[in-house]
Amino acid sequence: MKLLLTIFLFFLLVAGCVKRGPDCCAFPQTEMIGVQTQCADPWGYGANNNESIAKLKSYLSQKNITVNKIELQSTGEGIACYGCTCSRGFTFHVWVQGQYITALTTEGFIIK
Repeated sequence: MKLLLTIFLFFLLVAGCVKRGPDCCAFPQTEMIGVQTQCADPWGYGANNNESIAKLKSYLSQKNITVNKIELQSTGEGIACYGCTCSRGFTFHVWVQGQYITALTTEGFIIK
């Protein structure tokens, strides 16, 4: 009887997650942010936001960091500094599971 109840509860948890997609459920995610720099990002730059996101995702994949979601958002701030490490006025928002937080911190990201 306990086994049947356990299987039923597991099914409810999994079924709820499958319908909602990767942003839900059983495995908590952490949002981390990193500033897009003028010319110091080791993953490079794309011609548009989607290409920049793809380059970051590929770079992190090569580092064995699995990301659930990446967004590139405008900070709304004007660019006053044109040094290589200065902000371009955008931040990367990266959602990962807990085991990747340390690796992303090493890459310069912080927990939001």
